[in-house]
Amino acid sequence: MSGFVLRAAMQGEYRRTQAFEIELIASQRCINEKMRGNGQIA
Repeated sequence: MSGFVLRAAMQGEYRRTQAFEIELIASQRCINEKMRGNGQIA
């Protein structure tokens, strides 16, 4: 039982980490787009 709970907790943690990474990539892309719009990045 405890093994199942631990696995479920790890699964949830992994999913949360994955979502955070996706958000981070998306925000980074947004920043890059803004900079390109300002002509700071060729």
